[in-house]
Amino acid sequence: MTVQKTLTLEEVIKALEEAGDSREIYRHLDTGEIIRIDEKTPADTVTELRQKISEDERYILLPGRKEVNDYEVMTKFAESQPNLNIRTILENALSGRGAFKRFRDELYYNGLNEHWHQYRTKAYREAAVRWCRRQGLQYTEKGKKPLVLERLNESFTIVKTGEMPVYHGEEYWFVSKTDKEYSVVVRTEDVPETKISAVGEYTAWRVQGNLDFSLVGILSGITAVLAEKKIPVYVISTYDTDYIFVRKEETDKAEDALSIAGYRIETR
Repeated sequence: MTVQKTLTLEEVIKALEEAGDSREIYRHLDTGEIIRIDEKTPADTVTELRQKISEDERYILLPGRKEVNDYEVMTKFAESQPNLNIRTILENALSGRGAFKRFRDELYYNGLNEHWHQYRTKAYREAAVRWCRRQGLQYTEKGKKPLVLERLNESFTIVKTGEMPVYHGEEYWFVSKTDKEYSVVVRTEDVPETKISAVGEYTAWRVQGNLDFSLVGILSGITAVLAEKKIPVYVISTYDTDYIFVRKEETDKAEDALSIAGYRIETR
């Protein structure tokens, strides 16, 4: 009997760091077993390992070198430097033969080693998250499962009305009333005839699970990620949880940003 193990982001990152042109790293999704095949693996052993892998679909090939372009990461790091002189030095170091060594030397001479290490670590983490997302794989990070945002398979519209709209039993019907207006958020197909104005279309995510009222920072963490990417957001909190709405054309951009930030996106 095997025990289900969740893939860890740390092991995906490690695979990226160990990646080589002729190295393959496989991981069994149930047992966690790791199989490495490279140019030093004896030919008869390679045959045995490939047979073993082919007979069990729970082995997955972890990401290789093509997932992260180190030269591109270095170039973006150079471009991100606020100091024009430093930026020019690093960009010049990256031109021609021996670019990697010159770049490392300039990092050392200019006291940027720690800054570079943090930047590179973030780039590898982002690559690992994107790979897991493309593969449809769940993962934990530092022993914790990410907060799940459930994308609703609906298009929503935000509506202002002059009177309380009649509820017709639609699955989603968010209503608010003030001394000046009635506002509703409904499926785009259910916009009430009493509308004064309407804005749409929006994609919605629901924070999965029931949130305790003592929890803090859940919503602010999500909106901060979207604000950093300049994505406008509309939020609604219910008794059980929170709903986040963004313009439909920003859906992919929002999900990419949230995934990179450590949230897991699921579709209802």
